[in-house]
Amino acid sequence: MSSNSVISPIFHDGVRDEMSERSEVSTGFSNVKKLKNAPSPIFHDGVRDEMSERSEVSTGFSNVKKLKNLSRQTSFGVTVRVNGDSRAIVLRVLDCALASFEILAGLIDVPLPLNKIDFILVPEYDGGMENWGHITISQSLATTGDDAHLIYLIAHEIAHHWIGNRATIDSWNYICLQEDLADWLAIKAVKALLTDEIRLQRFQLAQYVEIQLVEDFLSPGHSLYMPDKINQEMINRHCYLKGVVLLDTLESVVGEQFMLSVIKSLVGSHSSFNLTTFTSFFDQIRVDRNATVGEIYEYWYTTGGYPSILVENNGPSSRLQQMSRPLWPLKMTSTLSIPQFVFSESIVFASESAPLLVNLNFTSFMRVNYDSLTWTAIFKYMFEEPELFSAVGRAQLVSDFCYFYAQDSVENGEILKEAVLDMVYAKPEQFELCDWNLYWCHSRSDQSLFQQVVRSLALRFSSATFESSTAFGCKNGQAARNLNQFCEKIFGRKCI
Repeated sequence: MSSNSVISPIFHDGVRDEMSERSEVSTGFSNVKKLKNAPSPIFHDGVRDEMSERSEVSTGFSNVKKLKNLSRQTSFGVTVRVNGDSRAIVLRVLDCALASFEILAGLIDVPLPLNKIDFILVPEYDGGMENWGHITISQSLATTGDDAHLIYLIAHEIAHHWIGNRATIDSWNYICLQEDLADWLAIKAVKALLTDEIRLQRFQLAQYVEIQLVEDFLSPGHSLYMPDKINQEMINRHCYLKGVVLLDTLESVVGEQFMLSVIKSLVGSHSSFNLTTFTSFFDQIRVDRNATVGEIYEYWYTTGGYPSILVENNGPSSRLQQMSRPLWPLKMTSTLSIPQFVFSESIVFASESAPLLVNLNFTSFMRVNYDSLTWTAIFKYMFEEPELFSAVGRAQLVSDFCYFYAQDSVENGEILKEAVLDMVYAKPEQFELCDWNLYWCHSRSDQSLFQQVVRSLALRFSSATFESSTAFGCKNGQAARNLNQFCEKIFGRKCI
C-alpha cells in the first residue's frame, strides 16, 4: 500500500481472479496460465482494449462509469491489465507498469507464481495499495504526476510482490527494511526508464528534500527500528527515506550485483525475514579487523539521529570531526584519498593539493559543515559553475550550510548567509525547491516550536509538494506557497 507516495504493509486477500478458460503455457520466466479469449478482442497499437459500456456500479472506492480496460502481456507471460475511466491515462499507466515489471523481473530473477496483475485507477485516493496480483493507484497521480513519481509508485508496488509477498518481514519492527528494499528496487526502475536527466534529477531532489523535512520536523532522531504498535502515519514518517540512502550506501560498499544477489537469495530461499536475516549476507565482508559490513548496517538501522561532521581545511592538513552523538561508522566519499570508513571522533588528513570536501551529492546519510573559508570557496565556485553540481549536490550544500548557520556553527555566518541568498535568487533555475533548502537561513528557531500540529503540516506539505513539475520553481512554485503557509503557522509571518 502507498499513502502520500509511500507504502504500507501488504494484504494478500481480496483478489478476484476473473480468468476462466485457461491453458498452461511454459515461458522462460515461470509457468503461467494464459487466458483463452472467447470473443475477438479489439487491439489498438498492440494493446488489448476491453472497454465496455457498464452501468454504474458501486465499489469500495467510488461509483465508476464506463471503465476502460487495457492489457498487455510481459515477455515472461504475465498479463498486466489497467482499469480506469480515461483511455489515455490507462495507457500511460500500462506503459509504465509493463516496463517496470520487465526491469524488476530481470533484476530480481526469481519467478512469481502469478499470471496477471490488475491495476485500478481510483479517484479521490492518494498513493497506492498493493495486494497479490491487484494494485490500486491514485488517479490524480496517474493524470497529473510527473513520469518519475508515477514510475516510482508503480514499480514500488510491483516490487512488493517479491519483497513483502513472496518474502515477508516476520515482525512490524522491520517494516522499514521491507519498504526500503522495495523502494531501492523501484528507484532502479526509475533510473532505467527515465531518459530525461532533468526529470530524474528533479525526482532525486524531491527525495532529498523530503528526507530533510522528516529529519528536521516530522521524526527528528528516529531510527528505522519500529515499535511493536505502529500506525500508517508512523510508517510514513520513518520509512522510504533515509533507509533508502543507507541501502544506496551499502551498495556502494559491496556493489550492485552483490546487493541483487542478496535480494535474490532472500526472496528465493525465505518466506519470512528480519534484520538479522538480511545482515547475515554481509557478515563475511570486513571493513577492518573489528567490524563487518553487516554489523555496520545493523548499527545504521537501529541507531537514531542524523550524523553531522565538521571539515576544517587548514593549509597542509584537513581535520574531520564528528559533531553528533553517538558516533557513527561513516562511509566516506571525498575529493581526497581518505579511508572508506571513519569510526573515530576526529581524524586529520594531509591535503596540500586541494581542500577536503566530503559526501558531495548526499552519497551517505550525514550533514557536513565546513570552515568559513571553505564555504566561501564552495559557493563562489557554485555561483560561477552551477551546472558542475547536480541538483541534489547544490541543494545539499545550501541546506547543510543553512542548517549549521541556524545552529550558530558557522563563523561569519551572517555574511555568508547573505551571499548564499544572493546566489540562489540570482540563478533560481539552478536551485529548484530552493525555498525548502533555504528554510533554516530564513527561520532560526528552537526545535521545541515543532509540536504535533507543525509535524502534521510538514507531512501534508512533503507528500503533496513534489509530485508535479509545477511545484519545483524557486520562490514562485507551489513549494514556496506551502513554505509560507508553514512559516505563518509557526512564526506568524511569511519566510519568503
